[in-house]
Amino acid sequence: MERLVRLSLSLICLAVVVAGLALGQSYTASIRGTVTDASGAAVPGAKVTVTESERNIPRTTVTDEAGRYVVTALPPGKYTLSVEASGFKK
Repeated sequence: MERLVRLSLSLICLAVVVAGLALGQSYTASIRGTVTDASGAAVPGAKVTVTESERNIPRTTVTDEAGRYVVTALPPGKYTLSVEASGFKK
């Protein structure tokens, strides 16, 4: 009887661990990068737009003082990226 109880508890613990691992999976991605000019200098305040190609859904962010940007929580798919900044071509 004690052996059956231990086996049952072990199986329950295993099921909890496996369920926790499965819930930890993420089905989204991020795109991050740095916008620089031809000389390699950072471009702060640039508008970065990431557009999901199939549904034409844009997500926009602005680069920080070091030209860095990040767009998070993107579902799987194909994307296009465009950057606009004052004094530069799109």
